[in-house]
Amino acid sequence: MRSATAVQDEWSRLFETASSDASVIPSYKEYSFPIHELISKTLRAPIRITLAPDDGGFIAQSIEFPLYGYGDTAAEAIYSLKSELESLYVDLTMDDEFTDDWLELKSSLLAKVAHG
Repeated sequence: MRSATAVQDEWSRLFETASSDASVIPSYKEYSFPIHELISKTLRAPIRITLAPDDGGFIAQSIEFPLYGYGDTAAEAIYSLKSELESLYVDLTMDDEFTDDWLELKSSLLAKVAHG
C-alpha cells in the first residue's frame, strides 16, 4: 500500500500538469486524502482533505474543519490549507471564550495536533 504522502505527491504532479494541459484532468473532479502534518506541526491523527480543480487553480478543503486553501497549483492549495489549519490552531489555543461549536472544533483540532 502506498503512503498518503506518495499519493498526495502523485496527485500534486497530476494537477500541476493539468494546470497547463486540461486534457490530463481525470474524469472525476475531486480527490480525498489525509494529511499528516501542517507547516510547522506534526499531527497525531490525520486530517482528511479534498482537492479539486477550480477556475484555473485548485481548492483544498478540510472535511472536518470549516477551512479552505486556494492555489494556482495543487501543492499551493494544500500549503494554503495547512497554513489556515495552523492559524486556526493558534487562535483556538489562546483562550476558551468561544461558542460551543468552536469549542468542539478546538477539542477536535487539539486531539489531532502533536504537542511539544
